[in-house]
Amino acid sequence: MGWWRRSGGVDGPAVHDDLSSDDKAAMRVRKREVVVEAAVIGGLVAVQFVYAANSVLLSYLMSLGLNPLTLVVFSALATFLVLSPVAFVFERSLWPKKFDLKLLVKLVLISFGGVTMFQTLFLKGIKLTSATMATAMPNLAPGLIFLIAWIVRFEKVNIGCLYSKVKIVGTLLCVVGALTMSLLHSTAANASEMSSSSSSSSPANTVFNKDKIIGCLYLMAAVFILSSIVVLQASALGHFPAPISLCSITSLIGVFTTAAVQLFEDHGFDLNWSIMSFGHLVGFSILAGLIGGSCVSFNGWAMKKRGPVLVSMFSPISTVCTVLLSVFTLGETIKLGSLAGMFLMFTGLYLVLWAKGKEGPPESGDRQESEPDVEKPLLKAGNGHRFPTRAALIRHLTLQKPLNPSNRIPKPRGAGLRKILEVVNAWSSRNCSLVMDEEVTGPPSRELYALLHVSPEATEEEIRRAYRQWAQVYHPDKYQDLQMKEVATQNFQRICQAYEILSDETKRQIYDIYGMEGLNSGLELGPRLSKAEEIKEELERLRRKKEQEKHLMHFRPSGTILTNLSFPHLLDGHGFVRGMAMTTEYQSQISKNNTLALNGNLAVAENSGGRAGSILLKHDISPVASAEFMVTFGLHSLAGMQTTHHLSNHATATMGLAISLQDGSFNLTNAWTRQLSDTANGNIQLVLGRESSIGVGWRKEDKKMSSSGEIKFGTSYFGASANCAWRFSSKSHGCIGGKVGSTALEFEVGGGRKISKFSTVRALYTIGIKGISWKVELHRSGQKLIIPILMSRHLNPLFAAGAFVVPTSVYFVLKKYFLKPYFLKREKQKALDNMEKTSAEVQEARKAVERAQKLLENVANRKKNKQLEVGGLVVTGAKYGNLKNTGRSEELGLDSELASQVIDVTLPLNFLVSDAGQLKLHEGVRKSGIMGFCDPCPGVPKQLHVQYTYGGRNFEVTVNDCEELSIPREAHRI
Repeated sequence: MGWWRRSGGVDGPAVHDDLSSDDKAAMRVRKREVVVEAAVIGGLVAVQFVYAANSVLLSYLMSLGLNPLTLVVFSALATFLVLSPVAFVFERSLWPKKFDLKLLVKLVLISFGGVTMFQTLFLKGIKLTSATMATAMPNLAPGLIFLIAWIVRFEKVNIGCLYSKVKIVGTLLCVVGALTMSLLHSTAANASEMSSSSSSSSPANTVFNKDKIIGCLYLMAAVFILSSIVVLQASALGHFPAPISLCSITSLIGVFTTAAVQLFEDHGFDLNWSIMSFGHLVGFSILAGLIGGSCVSFNGWAMKKRGPVLVSMFSPISTVCTVLLSVFTLGETIKLGSLAGMFLMFTGLYLVLWAKGKEGPPESGDRQESEPDVEKPLLKAGNGHRFPTRAALIRHLTLQKPLNPSNRIPKPRGAGLRKILEVVNAWSSRNCSLVMDEEVTGPPSRELYALLHVSPEATEEEIRRAYRQWAQVYHPDKYQDLQMKEVATQNFQRICQAYEILSDETKRQIYDIYGMEGLNSGLELGPRLSKAEEIKEELERLRRKKEQEKHLMHFRPSGTILTNLSFPHLLDGHGFVRGMAMTTEYQSQISKNNTLALNGNLAVAENSGGRAGSILLKHDISPVASAEFMVTFGLHSLAGMQTTHHLSNHATATMGLAISLQDGSFNLTNAWTRQLSDTANGNIQLVLGRESSIGVGWRKEDKKMSSSGEIKFGTSYFGASANCAWRFSSKSHGCIGGKVGSTALEFEVGGGRKISKFSTVRALYTIGIKGISWKVELHRSGQKLIIPILMSRHLNPLFAAGAFVVPTSVYFVLKKYFLKPYFLKREKQKALDNMEKTSAEVQEARKAVERAQKLLENVANRKKNKQLEVGGLVVTGAKYGNLKNTGRSEELGLDSELASQVIDVTLPLNFLVSDAGQLKLHEGVRKSGIMGFCDPCPGVPKQLHVQYTYGGRNFEVTVNDCEELSIPREAHRI
């Protein structure tokens, strides 16, 4: 009652006025904890009710004779569709950059075992036994996981330890309980004796029901497979630390493995059931995926708040709920022997969970949230027994947190002007398309920042402080040896030059735009340009002049050739080519403010065709407004105009009017575009005319990902579309998209690869109401060749799977045995030529690095010893250079000398560790310019691999040359 009064009861206001601010804050924290606790407990109970209802529903569906494999295919597909957006939003930063063969094998095994085997056996077990048995049997999982992990040495067991003994006893109780429940649940009275027992007092003869015993064996096998898969997944999470993404990928792979099993077993796919329509099955699968995905998300949140042990302790509730639902809905009878077996299983489960909870306490007592034990993830899947989304396989959610909060970087002086200059410099080289060619080059003019180890946005005070730090190390007066003094003098001169340029605002601005070449060649903007406004105005004048020259020089052609191919038409004897279309456009800057574009297109489809041409003139009225005039002639002749006005720095409005020259009808178009963030914008479009419509769209583009979406409603149609593309590397990308509406329903997935400096190849697989097709594209500069190939007009699951798997497999075979060896041979020759050309330069740079590191050695070792004493950050190993070729020397056929295009940078990184035990290398700065570094392989992409210890634990991370490095981080933990 006292707490209630302090929280606002009858005496609350009087007491509340006397409380200090700290007491009020503590009171709010306690209230919040009570609310969170109630939400966790209530939500976990609700989740178990959902699992129980799902098990009862599955039992009913199995009793109707539904094929388990078919249900597995649809449910796994629904799981993928529900979880993949969640994984993409929250876990894409955790995705590995490269999927090696070992990880792919693990994913296939997890898919086949966790989706195909586990769920199929689980459903067959439900069909032969009951929903009660199906929900009770997975309580074996924690004990079996512990046993399997012990066998494969993932879990250490000390027989002399009390908690290890308790876990062993709990596992035995789980097994004994499962056997007891299975045997006693499988007993049935002999029919002949049952008839005579009505007139006789003798007991009926008891026999075992063969089907129920087989069903129990199915369930036990399913739980054993699940436990093995959880252990395997614990190993896979070390290389792929994204559990929801892992479940999503394995669900998709499981769709194909299950479909293959069904094809092998049933010799086809039968979607015509009298017991259940195809639409009802799809609806049930989507509903199961949505509910299952919500339960998975809530379990992950609850595990983050209160730990995996509490989440697993609620699993028996679903068994109890299933018992009650089965009795009242399906009319099942519960036997006393089954209840006894359940009691033994629950006792063993709680013993294992209790021992696990006592064995893995939190590492620090100041955590507000109970985080899962990262080193012992194997018991976090104790209650993953419901069928559609396999919660047991994704309940090891671990929260990736940095060991230390990131420091706030103070806002630099003059940052606005430098931002303008950077935008001007990047204007001519920007490229937002994932398909267009892009050179992989780092940011220019950053060597001086790397030399002083400061950010490009550093303030004058930060630059001065960095200069003093380096001057204390490299000042020549500190060294008596003549050779050391000479080395120190050379490095001290470099530091002084960097400080002189970066501390002068005018020189720094010129360096940021033009680099050292601008300073050395006298590109200062004149002595009169002493103010930032004058510098900005002069740079804008130079930018406009460069832009005009570029536009006047280029006559930009572009074109598209599209060829429609069709296998159904070929089989019907109508030819392989269905139609062709060609579009050509020429655009030229005819004057300072005018642009002329000529466009023509031709299309042929079977026995009909069409052509059209257009002329467009664009006039820039002012820097913020433009007008376009267009005339189109052909089958549909049009005349129109359009004006565009920039309302602000983030908003644009467009209005257009088009009139038909045939019937006089017109269309009025209004569009508004708004920049939502640095990488995203949205638009609204309104069309009034014969086909009036309104549409809302958005688009987001950044370095790794590009996505867009649109919803449109018209007088006679509606539709929605979404597309997403992300870059796997500098040469390859993947994309996924979909359309739904009154005239379209399709799903598209594919990818592309850059095969040369100007050429990109893409392949897209499409499935929808119009059929199944592949689309192959070749992009070269502004030209495109697009070849859609219709594979089938009908949606057959078997054919759809084959149409996707066979071409994909052919591509991977060609890549592995033909394309990759060819490109490796070319890469080998390029590496040899490049090393021969730069060998003298690299050798000289290595000698300079050795001398520079020798001067850093004393201070670096002193910092390292200090960090060792306090258990702080210590860099144990660091390599910089062409790490890809280092690991592939055997594959490339290079000897050890040629393949070792790396240098050891352990010592300079230890020198850069701060007194607080942190190390940060700034983004956008090439690491070859850091003191103690050099470029060991000019012209080749470089990486930095760092191994370090923090708090007695080992960490490891690899970053690209211009990528930010901030350590320590929990995500780097081995």
